[in-house]
Amino acid sequence: GIGYDEAGLLCMDNCSFMGNTVQPIPSSSVGAGGGVYLSKFDAATSAFYEISNSRFSGNRIVSTSADATCAGAGLYVNASVSSLFNCVIENNSVISTDGSSGAGYGGGVTFKDSPGTVTVSNCVIAANFAKRCGGFFLTGCNGGLMADVFCISNRASDRYSIGLVTSSGV
Repeated sequence: GIGYDEAGLLCMDNCSFMGNTVQPIPSSSVGAGGGVYLSKFDAATSAFYEISNSRFSGNRIVSTSADATCAGAGLYVNASVSSLFNCVIENNSVISTDGSSGAGYGGGVTFKDSPGTVTVSNCVIAANFAKRCGGFFLTGCNGGLMADVFCISNRASDRYSIGLVTSSGV
């Protein structure tokens, strides 16, 4: 996978992120972005991330704790403005080291703490797994727009397996 921690504009088109694994160090139990990790937000800088025509499949975050603060096994985004168009996010998981239970949040995708708008359009979010919010987790964001998004067969071992959980306006 990739990690990108820079301000400015980043556009990704026609990319595949498949079979990547993040394993947090045991002393922290914090991990994010098994396939892709995009994060750059502070008061002095802005980041604009646009992802289109891309696939996130079979990525994992493997944690030593089922109560870990891991998020976004397929895709984790923390940016000023984020857009996801024509993408497939499937079969990603946040799991404990024994593989028997989920851990963390947002098995498929997590958008976190964006002061701007998060846009997700014409995407399939399917068969992802986490302790909470199996498919899609949006939290702390200023607002969002979803159109033609299909959340199918996402699972959570604890709660919120419906595919989409938001603590922000969508």
